[in-house]
Amino acid sequence: MNLTRKFGLNAIKTTEHIVLALIAVATVIAIGQEIKHIFDAGR
Repeated sequence: MNLTRKFGLNAIKTTEHIVLALIAVATVIAIGQEIKHIFDAGR
């Protein structure tokens, strides 16, 4: 039981880190697109 609980917690933590990393990457991409759009609109 204890081993299962520990494995479950590790799986949840790993999943959380993956989701947070995906959000961070998506945010950086979105910021880059906005900056590109600003420069394109300025021409």
